[in-house]
Amino acid sequence: MGKLEPFSALYQNLNIRFSVENTPVQVLTFAAARPVRKVPLHSHGPGCYELHYILSGKGTVSINGISYEMAPDTFYLAGPHSEHMEISAPQDPMTEYCVYYKVDPAPAPAASLLSAFLPIRAWVEQDHGRILPLFTAVSRELREQLPGCEEQLSALLKLLFLSLARICLQKDHLRQRRTKDHPADRSSVIAEDYFLYEYKTASLNELSQRLGFSPRQTERFLKDCYGKTFRQKRTEARMSNASMLLMDPRLSITAVSEELGYSSVEHFSNAFRQYYRINPRNFRKKHLQFPESLV
Repeated sequence: MGKLEPFSALYQNLNIRFSVENTPVQVLTFAAARPVRKVPLHSHGPGCYELHYILSGKGTVSINGISYEMAPDTFYLAGPHSEHMEISAPQDPMTEYCVYYKVDPAPAPAASLLSAFLPIRAWVEQDHGRILPLFTAVSRELREQLPGCEEQLSALLKLLFLSLARICLQKDHLRQRRTKDHPADRSSVIAEDYFLYEYKTASLNELSQRLGFSPRQTERFLKDCYGKTFRQKRTEARMSNASMLLMDPRLSITAVSEELGYSSVEHFSNAFRQYYRINPRNFRKKHLQFPESLV
């Protein structure tokens, strides 16, 4: 069973590289024993594979509209363009390991393993101790930073990737159709994390600075990669969070609007109605029963 680490950390901009069957693979982000309350609906660009391992707690993950119950010693994989969200049980919130792999979406011609693995868009399974030791070893290397750390991390993360691929390919699974690839690189990771975690205060200028782009270049990048403007991406992130926050009986609609960064509850209500074709009050009545003081 999963065991909670005493040390929680988020490592970003790692840029750890290795190759599988002569195909470049890059690791940009690793989270160790990260507490999870809620992760709103989002997706990643071409060649991006996000692996989550639940250490403790319980909750639900939804991948491409299908919900799965999560518990310690289970893991899930979200592949390119797979819409996924994660919600912890309030009384027993989850902690997790998470690693973000970026794979060249065009594998080498002889890459038999990758050619079979890369079309996978979603996977959920109980671990039974197969990949947990590798997550633990990676976390320890990142924490201790001993001589040879970079080489050791590259080896461990490659072994974790290969272990995951073998687990998935050793069993029958539903292959989802490949989606059309769009130009994306490390910048997509920065943009996705920005909208995922900083939707409340997100601004075009701030994101542009992080990407190293001008505002016009940022808008062009978002349009090329996601087919959406900055405003549309920010609204998408806020509305995804709104639908989850409105399911929390402890929060009033005013509190939800403040949490999302709206200047007034009226502004939030109008935005919510335009996005979902229903106002927040009726959305709550449709899904849950609330005291009148909260709606």
